[in-house]
Amino acid sequence: MFQKLAWKLWHIICRVSVITCHFFRHTYPQLQDELAGEKWKVKELKQRILQLERDHQDCQARVLKFSPTSECSDVRLHHEFVGIRENLSNWVEGLPDIRNSFEKDFWDSLGYLRVALPYKRSLEAYPKGLAGVQSELLMFSIFRFIWLLSLNGVLGSAPKDDRKLFQELHHAMLSMEPKKDLESMHAWRSDTFKAYTSCERYQRSVHRVCSSMFDELRVFLERFEFEQKFNWDNKFAGLEAEILRPAADFGTKLSCLPNRYRWEWYEDSDTRFPHRLVRKFHLGVYTVQDSQTHNKPLIPNLDSLGDKVVIGRLLVIIYPALFHCDETGGDDILIEKALILIHVRGELLVEKQAKVKTQEEKTLHVEGHFVDGTEN
Repeated sequence: MFQKLAWKLWHIICRVSVITCHFFRHTYPQLQDELAGEKWKVKELKQRILQLERDHQDCQARVLKFSPTSECSDVRLHHEFVGIRENLSNWVEGLPDIRNSFEKDFWDSLGYLRVALPYKRSLEAYPKGLAGVQSELLMFSIFRFIWLLSLNGVLGSAPKDDRKLFQELHHAMLSMEPKKDLESMHAWRSDTFKAYTSCERYQRSVHRVCSSMFDELRVFLERFEFEQKFNWDNKFAGLEAEILRPAADFGTKLSCLPNRYRWEWYEDSDTRFPHRLVRKFHLGVYTVQDSQTHNKPLIPNLDSLGDKVVIGRLLVIIYPALFHCDETGGDDILIEKALILIHVRGELLVEKQAKVKTQEEKTLHVEGHFVDGTEN
């Protein structure tokens, strides 16, 4: 009995051994090969995931770089530009009035700044004379001077030789074969300018430009005879901190962005304003300021007037417009309108004054005859 059980057990052990040997000889290597293949697939998938993550990060960076919601969006640029304009306007309005010699001193001083002022005949024909718009003329003169030295062109505060070099490099990139796409070109220009503007050489140049503007503007204003004395040092410290340096930094920022921007002074004014006449439709194109009220023109029955009705005469474009250039052939995007000063047409003012007078007479009539229920 015992021998019989031992024989069966031995038989089972032998069969298990045969099966095990077959497994390790044939099936196990096959499973190892399959497992190795699966491991390789997993490795490839991991590499693919890493590549997709890198591509995703690149796409995110590109979207942030070129989208309007980025740090340097058009909205933010608009805010900064308007801030510089408002600071300059407030700074000029804080100056005391200039004595009667303003007209003569202004033309002489303007030549010192090397600033050209169009529409001279319109200004000289203005009934109140140049003294009636002295604040606006000073705003124009100072901003135009700042624009010429730090905002005009690419890297306006950089040394002349450096600007010339960058222009030559940019033209060379445009002529390369095969052609680079615009996005790559703009990214190259942006990165190159950012690297350059971070260098000490550029920072020294910005400091020199701001110091030069500071000195020349002080000499410009010292040519006028102000009715009241004021602390020149304190006044010009504000000019440097709130206007000159922010303007230079703004010019640097515009140059370093991937997108291109342009200023528009509308120097083809003979086409845009024939005979210097300002019409109703211009109110939607420019920010318009009335020379008499120094605010937005208040014209009666404006909605009933035709678009081509003359509402006044152009005196000066105080601040230029700023545009975001469209590289696809479409219209450039307006960031901020130009601010223009006009002399509102006389008969419109007469009509307005008559309307105000009529309203005042009605008010006086009511107040004069019905005070506490008794006639006054």
